[in-house]
Amino acid sequence: MEKASVFIITGSQGAGKTTKVMEVVRHLKKELPDVFGFYAIGEWQNGRRSRFRIVDIQTRTDYTLCNRQQSVDAAGGRFIFTSGTVKQGKEIIASGMRRKGTLAVIDEIGRFELEEKVWYSAFHNLIKKNFPVLITVRENQLEVIIAKFNLDRPLIFRLNEESFLIAKAIISRLGKE
Repeated sequence: MEKASVFIITGSQGAGKTTKVMEVVRHLKKELPDVFGFYAIGEWQNGRRSRFRIVDIQTRTDYTLCNRQQSVDAAGGRFIFTSGTVKQGKEIIASGMRRKGTLAVIDEIGRFELEEKVWYSAFHNLIKKNFPVLITVRENQLEVIIAKFNLDRPLIFRLNEESFLIAKAIISRLGKE
């Protein structure tokens, strides 16, 4: 396999990265039926994120990823993660790689992966094996993510770009058109 194709959708926190990646995947699946991975759907309560769940792109199965703690402590941060869901998310990626899926999707890569937690091992394995992957990244973490994972010329998309054009660019880069 040649050099990995890494595709990044970037925007600020809460600006619509998950919505955008869902739209892009909907367009991609018309040409690439074996797109796999997951979205991280945030839920709001009293004007702030209260929990996240991941949704498997292939099966649409939904898993609770984390819940907001009542009080923030230095060790745990704002959210308590469900270890079974983290394991399930890693298995979604590993399973797609084993069956040689077309493109992996991880929503999102960020501060936890910079600390080598949560999706770090799944993403690192994709990169190490040169597997095509679409990720979402906060704008303020973009450069540090690219550096940390030594990403070679990732294709970067902003939220104001049309979803079908992002999908078309990904398909073109993968040589699937």
